[in-house]
Amino acid sequence: MVRKKTPLRVNVRQDRNSASRTYGMWFPYVDLQGTLSTRALCAHIADHGSIWTEDIVSGILGQLKECIPELVSQGYGVKLDGLGIFWPTVQNKKGGAESGVDYNPNDQIEGVHIRFQADSTALDDLSAKAFKEYCCLEQGYAVKPYTVTVDGKKKLRHVKLPMAEWLNGADFPSTVPTGE
Repeated sequence: MVRKKTPLRVNVRQDRNSASRTYGMWFPYVDLQGTLSTRALCAHIADHGSIWTEDIVSGILGQLKECIPELVSQGYGVKLDGLGIFWPTVQNKKGGAESGVDYNPNDQIEGVHIRFQADSTALDDLSAKAFKEYCCLEQGYAVKPYTVTVDGKKKLRHVKLPMAEWLNGADFPSTVPTGE
């Protein structure tokens, strides 16, 4: 479990979908810092002063990457204590079989999903409310989307204003740069 609280920056953005019942309201979202590759995760784990080197961690994660889908595809749920459980579900095609006799899974199932649910046991609770207690939430940015045209194609761009500036009355620019 997380031992040291590091800030989790939360931004706020306005719902600009005029067809939405929440049009004009502001909602929080995590200021995602990026996505770590498996190699970066292995290096991070090894940097925690563990006895396992990056290559050993990488080997174990490689086996997990192969074994979890294999077991889930056989109908097993796989629980990693302190992390959560992976299990299979199916996505049905629209409609259904007229009778159980007509049922053929290859015709009725559109896809198979691997689902994940965070561990929520008392000692390793990663449920949403419990995990919030491990985070140190901080205000990030007010974010406004702009649609711009780049090379004849419409692109969505976001402009960020630090929350402190925005709350003190600073406004978003009326135009946004089109740079990539």
